[in-house]
Amino acid sequence: MIKNDERAIDALRHINYYRLSGYMLPFKQSKENVYDEGTSLERILRIYDFDHRLRNLLLSLLEHIEISARTSIAYHLAHKHGPLCYENHKLFINLDRHQKLLEAIEKSIKDARAGHEPFIIHHDNRYDGKLPIWSLVEVLSFGTLSKLYANLANEDKKIISKTYFGIPPLYFESWLRNLSYIRNICAHHSRIYHHPLTHQPKLYADDKMYNGIFASILIAGVLCPRDRDWVAFRGGLESLVEEYEDSIDLNHIKFPPDWKDVLYGTISKRRQSAAESRKEHRKSSRSSPL
Repeated sequence: MIKNDERAIDALRHINYYRLSGYMLPFKQSKENVYDEGTSLERILRIYDFDHRLRNLLLSLLEHIEISARTSIAYHLAHKHGPLCYENHKLFINLDRHQKLLEAIEKSIKDARAGHEPFIIHHDNRYDGKLPIWSLVEVLSFGTLSKLYANLANEDKKIISKTYFGIPPLYFESWLRNLSYIRNICAHHSRIYHHPLTHQPKLYADDKMYNGIFASILIAGVLCPRDRDWVAFRGGLESLVEEYEDSIDLNHIKFPPDWKDVLYGTISKRRQSAAESRKEHRKSSRSSPL
């Protein structure tokens, strides 16, 4: 149903029909091009706008996590193994994956060089193009960074995940992979609303009832490094859902009925537990004999 022809024409001038048609799927019946009675283009457009704004909220939150992960991984590896540690295959579990990592690194550096990144030019001029790990992580994609971490020796994985995030390495590895996947969906303007997500994160036993984008929001809430950034996202998400609650279906984004309690209660408890774990791990690391 189209209530306003002019708005419909204007929308289709700016939004490809096949992109918009993905948001029509929840209302589509078994017969081709037959939709539930009362389905309006205006509602479809509101769902489209909601999805767009949700992606932007997520990108902002994921940026903080991605930068923190880059910094923490680089800091640990540089101090323990030296500036060119990523070239040392002995620090990695799987040699084939390490070789693929080196190929991805070479491509990332080449792309950054083509973009005339100043720090790339600096290292080309002074260090024969050899990037120390703390510079290298700035040109790697989130996905490549997650693969680098996943292939590290278990001892290094544990130190990074426990010291900087208060999370066991098995979970941290899964969470990085999931969030890099979500980040790519958002960055490429792909649909989140009513769209199955293929890479689900490994969750703690008490959280296994959550799935879809809500599971990703839960783990992002735990990993977000600063309270103020998490509070800003949480408030923005609550306002966004309330603004569009007349058009969206929370089941289509896998939000449970108690989603606000999870945002304000469960995730706060998980954040506090992670903070205590970081503190305890750093304390035990300082007191351990050399």
